[in-house]
Amino acid sequence: MRNLRKLKRIKILGKPFKVFFYKEKTGRLHDEEEGKDYIGRICYTEQWMAVCQDIGLEETFDTILHEAAHAVEYILGYDSKEKYIRGMMSGLAAVLLDNFNITPKKETL
Repeated sequence: MRNLRKLKRIKILGKPFKVFFYKEKTGRLHDEEEGKDYIGRICYTEQWMAVCQDIGLEETFDTILHEAAHAVEYILGYDSKEKYIRGMMSGLAAVLLDNFNITPKKETL
């Protein structure tokens, strides 16, 4: 598997999304409007994804899948609950990591 933190773009249902990795003092991205902290965010209209760079590689992989799932549901017009997306993508990430030899490589930061 290529170095996840060097990922610049990801295609989601044929649509290119830019990928940004950010560093925050808290390790989370704060949303002033919602008053919440996140380790990943996605913007459907501007087609970008932001992921915290201070999390482990498996959590980075899980977060990218999680945000991609939100884009898929948006593009297809679905309205899933956050808890469902979190559970399904964490489960899918575990299946992929455990069975398809795609364990993220350790990186030097």
